[in-house]
Amino acid sequence: SVTFDDSLYNLKMAEAVVPDSLEPLSRSYHIVADLRTLEEVDAHVPAHDLTFHLSFPELYEGTNVYYVQQEDIQHLVQVINHGDDTDPILNYKATEGSIVIYPAFNGGEETVEFNLSIRESVDSILVGLPIAFTGTFTGIIE
Repeated sequence: SVTFDDSLYNLKMAEAVVPDSLEPLSRSYHIVADLRTLEEVDAHVPAHDLTFHLSFPELYEGTNVYYVQQEDIQHLVQVINHGDDTDPILNYKATEGSIVIYPAFNGGEETVEFNLSIRESVDSILVGLPIAFTGTFTGIIE
């Protein structure tokens, strides 16, 4: 699950991938949460998703802790609202916080925890107030 702007959302997808076959410690993560209410889902309101993508060229041995303020972390947070014709995609960038990865170097469950402050990014300019974005997810490394 994730918390976005003080509301809790269950994940409808969490994926952990080793993107570089020549670097077994490389990782890419992608999660998707549905921002619609149960009533909106039942009424077949168009998709309104929160997506979060992270990439790391190489994880370290042991627990990996990354601080957004200190490291250049490849990431993208988006809110994609298929029912909004005016602004269907909003992009966000983390400005503060941490990401903790509990790697499964030999395969199995790999857990990622994050506690971030994000701001909307319009043409690479941060706008609006910070939004709390936190969560935990687990992916399977094969």
